[in-house]
Amino acid sequence: VTHNRIGDAVLSTGLLGELIRKHPKLRLTVACGPIAAPIFKAVPNVGEIIAMRKRKASLHWLDLWRRCFPTNWDVLVDLRNSPVSRLLGARKKYISGSADPSRHRVEHLATIMGMSIIPSPRLWLDNSHLAMARKLLPKNRPILALGPVANWKGKQWDGKRFAELANRITGTSGVLQGAPVVILGG
Repeated sequence: VTHNRIGDAVLSTGLLGELIRKHPKLRLTVACGPIAAPIFKAVPNVGEIIAMRKRKASLHWLDLWRRCFPTNWDVLVDLRNSPVSRLLGARKKYISGSADPSRHRVEHLATIMGMSIIPSPRLWLDNSHLAMARKLLPKNRPILALGPVANWKGKQWDGKRFAELANRITGTSGVLQGAPVVILGG
């Protein structure tokens, strides 16, 4: 069980990658919000993606429980600390508790599964992703991609700071000198 929003879901992909690396035959089901669901489309071992739409009175959790109840899971990883994880059967459960606000989210996620090495987020690409990238992006040239949007004020960063960051990275002494900047969001 992972997040509704793209950024939070991406942060969970390092954990997913580690699960796949350690258990290459594991068949995975990912439950997330519909906005984040496409991130998991090309992940190896994912047999099903459950795109949950939020409902009033948290009824989406009941929907998820109904969908998952018939299965006795080997491993259940709940990054949302949802009520569903307490009601489903699993041989092993990893459930997110309260996060320490002084630690990065990726560090917190690693501690859920007792990982001493913090797995970096990653993305899996299929042929349709690669074809789209070839169509839209310049070849053999680094690109700076920025996602200057968030779903609530506590996660928002001032636009001027994004502009300053882009200038530092793509400027004459930047690590991506002269790189085009792509703004992502939606």
